[in-house]
Amino acid sequence: MLESTKKSSVDLLSGNEGWVIFRFSLPIIFSYLLQQIYTISDAAICGQTLSVDEIAGVNDVFPILYIFLQFAVGCMLAFQ
Repeated sequence: MLESTKKSSVDLLSGNEGWVIFRFSLPIIFSYLLQQIYTISDAAICGQTLSVDEIAGVNDVFPILYIFLQFAVGCMLAFQ
C-alpha cells in the first residue's frame, strides 16, 4: 500500500494572496495574543501586591530589557 504524503511546505507564491498572508501570520497573531494574556495577568497579580510606582517602574524597564534580550538573540543567531 502506498501512503499518501502530506505537503510539508507552504507555497507562498500561489493562491489567494490574502489567504496566504493570513495563514502565514497565524502563528504570529497567536503568540501576540498569548503575550497579551501574560501581560494582563501579570499586571493583575502585581497590582494585588505592588504599589502604583513599583508597577510603573516594571513597565518602564521592560522595553529596555527587551532590547538587550533581542540583541543577545541576534548575536547568538549570527554565530550559528
